Order: sequence, then structure tokens, then C-alpha cells
Amino acid sequence: MLYFGFLLMVGIFSPGCHKNERAVLVSAKNDLDISRSSETLVLSVAKLKSMLPGEDVKKLGVFDKISDKHIISQWIDYDGNGNYDELIFQSDFASHQTKYFLVKRTEKRVWKKAESKVYCRFVPERKDDFAWENDRIAYRMYGSALQASGQISSGVDVWVKRVRYLIINKWYALGDYHKDHGEGLDAYKVGSSRGCGGLGIWNDGKLYVSKNFTRWKILANGPIRLIFELTYAPWNVNGDKISEIKRVTLDAGQNLSRFESIFTSKSYQSKLICAIGIRKRADGGDVLFDKNQGVLGYWQPPDKPNGTIGCGIVMKPDKILRMVEAKGHYFIFTKVTLGKPLIYYAGAGWSKSGDFAGKKDWMNYLKEYSVRLASPIEIELSKI
Repeated sequence: MLYFGFLLMVGIFSPGCHKNERAVLVSAKNDLDISRSSETLVLSVAKLKSMLPGEDVKKLGVFDKISDKHIISQWIDYDGNGNYDELIFQSDFASHQTKYFLVKRTEKRVWKKAESKVYCRFVPERKDDFAWENDRIAYRMYGSALQASGQISSGVDVWVKRVRYLIINKWYALGDYHKDHGEGLDAYKVGSSRGCGGLGIWNDGKLYVSKNFTRWKILANGPIRLIFELTYAPWNVNGDKISEIKRVTLDAGQNLSRFESIFTSKSYQSKLICAIGIRKRADGGDVLFDKNQGVLGYWQPPDKPNGTIGCGIVMKPDKILRMVEAKGHYFIFTKVTLGKPLIYYAGAGWSKSGDFAGKKDWMNYLKEYSVRLASPIEIELSKI
């Protein structure tokens, strides 16, 4: 902590801190031996307000401490009450690197609106899909209109991309996304399975799954993070009824979405076991069960000419009961408490994306993701 005094002295004469300008110094440290790209840093708005009393938080921005360069940031209001809860921004870190940022007023500066790297929306023109994406990957889940046509699935579908820009609206408008026209395609087959990270309730050796979602709500939509919620009507679990609200979060630069599910029931009395799954292809593939790291990885067989898709689930190891192959899936089993959030991360990668040349790259990505979750960037705030 002694270095903060030195920074205060230097900061007065640096371009990042001008005389009489109030700011919060953010120290962000990577403790790991690995580099970390597109790391999302989260600052509490309540903490910022306490350190900068009287400031309008809507006029605060994030700047690099040394260069005074403006960094794209995003305000998050989790409960939709009109008050911000968090300020987030992203940065890359080398092994054991510490970086410094300033949060300060931006009202005298004019910024070009940031181009979003994430996007989500309800898609009524395609039978009530809900689709989401970032600069690396895209996903969708299925709604009521599709269920009415007889297609029932609460699994997670994957759209693979070879471009960094957003494609959801373009692909839906063209309606030909099962063929690769140079940007990627929908080559994943989810059907009625759990797809790439969907879930169900495991009871007495059987898997009970919901139907398609019935309601949706967007909580955040870029430029760095998207958040939305899907509501599932009560479904039968061995004679009882269980319902679910699923919150999904995806940040720029990451392949895995964060899933948070809360289950409720008026009658369910049994021990609640959730099975989080990846659909197994009938023609094989390579699977990784790593309970110690909390990683379930699957590298599908090649799908010529469309390359190979990898799927993965990452979860805190102490939350995992077991990993098994069952019912045409690879599953993580975990205990759930009604009314309490179940949290895990799931997503996909593609051999033609430029990010994963093969199975080894994908499995290493999942393992590294687990390590990063277990050792978040250390953030300290000080007033200057």
C-alpha cells in the first residue's frame, strides 16, 4: 500500500491528473502467471459516490492513468430502478501486470458514441427467438411461438462466427444462416437437447426439462456487457411443478456466457439436483471431465465443410456433485436450493473462428477461464 503515496505525488504532474481535478485512482492487478485479454473490471457506483460526493455519476468516465486516454465504459442498472449499480470497463493484462486508471468528470469532453461489441434482442419475426452475441460468438434460445408450432426446446443453440462485428440482425434479415457466406453460420444442432449449456432437473434417474421461454427482459445491451432474463412456465418434475427465471450475461471478448437460474416451487419437497448439459454427437468427439478445475469440455467431430465446434461448461469445483455421460449428453450434476441462484458459465468455440485451431486450444481456453474466475483482477480504489 506504500506505493499509493508515490502515485499521488507523481499524479499531480502527469497528464492523467490536473490541478484541482477530483478523481478516483483505480489500481488493477493480475496475480496470475497468464495474460488476460478483455478482462471486465467492475466498480461499485456506491463506492464512487462516497469517494466523489456531489458528483453526477452520469458525467464520470474512465481514463488511462498515464496517457489520459478515454476508455469505453458502461453503466449497469441491474434492477431497472433508474439508478446505476456498477460502472464497468475492459482492459488487457500481461502476466502479473498492474494497471492504473482514473475515474473523473468528462463533461468538458465530447466523445464519439462507442460501437457496441455485444447485442441481444427478442426476435418475433423468427417465432420468438431470443438471440445474443458478442465479437466472438452468438447464441439463441427459443420462445412461445416456436413452441406453438410444435418445436419444444429450452436448450442453447450456437451460431459460430469468423468476424468480429455483430451479425444477428443481418443473418435474420437474410434468412440463410445455415450456410456460411464468409461470416459464419448456424451449424449446431440443438433440437430438443440441452444444446450447449442448457439445463434440466434430475429426479429418480430421469431428466425433466422446461418448455420454451414465455417472457423476456433486457437489463443491459452494450457496449461491453449484455444482460437479459428469460422466464419459463412451471413444468412437471415427477409430479411436482418447478419454474425458472434465467439471467444470462455475456461480455465482449469472451466465448462463455454467465448463466444464473433461480428455481421456485410451491410443492417440490425432494432434494433438487440440476443437470447442466452438452449434447453429445452420435459420431463421437473428445470430452474432458475435470472436476478439480470445474471444467466440462467437448470437441465435436468435424462437420465438413463447416469445421468443428467445441462446447464447454465451467463451474466452481465445490459446487459439482459429479460429471457423467447420460441421456445423450455430457452432464454436470449440482445441488440447487429453491430461491437461490445457480451460477455457471457455458459457451462455444469454432475451429474456423481464428481463435481455436483444434481441441487442445479449446480445452486450454476452458481451463484458463476457470483459473481466471478463481483469481479475479484485484481492484483497489483511492481518492486523489
